[in-house]
Amino acid sequence: MHASFRAPDKRKHRQVAAMHKEDIKAHIRKAHSSSAAIARKLHLHPSTVAKVIDGKTKSRRVADEIARVTGLPLAQLWPGHYETAIE
Repeated sequence: MHASFRAPDKRKHRQVAAMHKEDIKAHIRKAHSSSAAIARKLHLHPSTVAKVIDGKTKSRRVADEIARVTGLPLAQLWPGHYETAIE
């Protein structure tokens, strides 16, 4: 390796990962709720809620309800995926 070579600093470009889907599910259960209950409240198919939890799709409405149920901020559940406030 050449002496003047410097590896790029990965810390500057590192993004914070979203909370793992199993952790989100656990927080929902700890709040005495379920993804099915969230789907019923929002009049959605349960697979829609599951896809948001799994990170396969985005839905601000579902994300807001998960945040409300769990008491966790969107920035902790899905960093960088949703704006922090609806305007």
